[in-house]
Amino acid sequence: MAPRRNSITPDLQREFIARLATTGIVKQAARHIGKSLEALYKLRARPGAEEFAAAWDKALDWGVLRLEDCAMERAIAEGLSNLHANSMLAFVLRWRSLRMVPESHVVPGHWLYERIRREVLAEWEASMDALAETRVRTHQEHGQAVPVALCGRTASSESS
Repeated sequence: MAPRRNSITPDLQREFIARLATTGIVKQAARHIGKSLEALYKLRARPGAEEFAAAWDKALDWGVLRLEDCAMERAIAEGLSNLHANSMLAFVLRWRSLRMVPESHVVPGHWLYERIRREVLAEWEASMDALAETRVRTHQEHGQAVPVALCGRTASSESS
């Protein structure tokens, strides 16, 4: 079955992401592929579109970096006499400084430290759960009792 005429096909999605990475402007990338902002945002929010949403976020990051470079180049080329170029440069520098955190500031309680801590702990928990699941399955397959340390760690250990 062919896709509907108005659907946002994988090819259009890739084209949108490429344009977004080039421009950093969602509306411009949407216009480039002939689709509305509303349709793209609906697609982004749809279950199963997580890869598209992640690519969108990454493309925006690249687009913003490109815009920052353009603002810096313009400000340097036009010098101190152009107030518009200087206000763009001030904005870019202020924006960059918000994203850059000195390593010495990343301590317990700092937002970045806590974000990294949550991510690492979530990965560790997932790997420990997977390991416990494997060990429980191995014990069950061999007719052995499941060690108390594994009980409650996995869903399958509760059914044994």
